[in-house]
Amino acid sequence: MGSIRLNTLRLMVILTFIILNLNRAEAQQYSVRSYAGGLYYLGDLAPLSSVFSLSGYNPGLGISVGKEINKTFDIQLKYVYGRISASDSDARSESRKKRNLSFASSLYEVGLITEIHLNTWLKGLDKYGVRLYYSTGVSLFHFNPKAIYEGSLVELQPLGTEGQGSGIINTQDKYSLNQISIPFGIGMQFDLNDEFELGFEVIPRWTFTDYLDDVSGAYVPLSDLSSQNGQLSAALSNRTGEYLGTTPIDAASGALRGDPMDADWYLFMGVYVSYRWGSSGGDLLDEKENEEKEGDKISRLSF
Repeated sequence: MGSIRLNTLRLMVILTFIILNLNRAEAQQYSVRSYAGGLYYLGDLAPLSSVFSLSGYNPGLGISVGKEINKTFDIQLKYVYGRISASDSDARSESRKKRNLSFASSLYEVGLITEIHLNTWLKGLDKYGVRLYYSTGVSLFHFNPKAIYEGSLVELQPLGTEGQGSGIINTQDKYSLNQISIPFGIGMQFDLNDEFELGFEVIPRWTFTDYLDDVSGAYVPLSDLSSQNGQLSAALSNRTGEYLGTTPIDAASGALRGDPMDADWYLFMGVYVSYRWGSSGGDLLDEKENEEKEGDKISRLSF
């Protein structure tokens, strides 16, 4: 875990240096933001089977450094840390409660984000002091799903609970704990004074993994899983027996633990305070326009 944090810190330092040295004549305004909000999970262990069903709230924090490219575009290097979790005990249907699976995972994310300011086209928002933007980009994130078993917190990925890594019952390798996500969503900003602003944003993350929760495919016969990946893998693969208070129960052949057709998502929603400094590209453009107008007036007067 320490190496993950160190490599993330190195990446942030490098990308921050690149952003702060993007030299554009029309924009030299920078910003630093501090975020506080919540992380939500969407996947196979959400309360409802709907793709729009969110798990419960977990606190999330973040920080970013950014630069204005012009009046329409900003670029931000953003780091978010928090936790995602879900449990079948919160499910609405009895069948999902009986499945009795759960997970919790810390999440570390670093992303390069572009913000497109919609006031360029929706100029009527300016009179209300509101700036609306669309945010998108690409992020790298690290996760590690765990579950409580007999009073201990157990890492799920090394167990291969769907037979991954056995080479016999499931030819797939164990899923990677480092993945890519595509954030996209909306936000708005309000000026507090000349240097500080308050913002709010809702940014879902589309991922390329279905294993944020360690659940995706089909059950594996407990005897096969136990012989290939160990008894702990079998115990955490199918926990229906624990729910019913019986001995471990084998699922029917080919029965699904989750939906392998839909990848998992997570979402960050929160507020931030931003401090900005330097000359705005918008200010420079306004100055240039004013100079041109003054020049036109002088030209007309000279005739």
